[in-house]
Parts: sequence; structure tokens; C-alpha cells
Amino acid sequence: MASKNTTNNQYENIIISLANVIVEQMDGVASIAGRNRSLFKNKPGKNSGIQIYINDQSVTIDISINVYYGYRVPEVAYNLQKKLQEEIGKATKFNVSTVNVNVVGVVFTS
Repeated sequence: MASKNTTNNQYENIIISLANVIVEQMDGVASIAGRNRSLFKNKPGKNSGIQIYINDQSVTIDISINVYYGYRVPEVAYNLQKKLQEEIGKATKFNVSTVNVNVVGVVFTS
């Protein structure tokens, strides 16, 4: 039988993968901080800009993103927060209690 820590790590990887897909589809989000859009499908890792904290049946998500210039930052952050909470809650057995969206940069397009 897998240990609780191993099981949580597996769930963390699943949640990070789901979050990557959700972020990639969000209007206004240029990238997860530290990565460009072409690298969204990389394997999850400690420096991926997404941290997952699992406590029993509850999950907290911390995500750092870059936003495209011209989008309203509070609106992009709010929309991402709600979408992550809804979709990850539907796709997993966990209650997503908190989603912290940190906007760390603005990307200017030419």
C-alpha cells in the first residue's frame, strides 16, 4: 500500500497538470511565472510556478503568472482563481479551499 506522502505527491502532480491545462486556456495569461507558453507541458517541478498543499480533503493552490499587457490584472487573476477552483474541484476528490494567484510580470507583445 502506498504511503500517504506518496499518494499526496501523486495527487499534487495530477493537480499541477490540470492547472497547467487550465492556465494555458485562460485569456490574458501569458505564462506561468518562469516559463514561456511553449513550455506549459513540461513535467511539474518545484520551480514550476505552482505549489499545491494538500490537507486531508482540502487543497490550497499557489500559482504565479505573467499577464499580457492590455488585460485588466485583477480580472485575469479573479477569472483564473475561479476557474482553477471549479475545474480542479470537479476533476478530483478534493475541496479547493484557497487559490492564491500572484501576478509577477506583464508581457508586452510586438
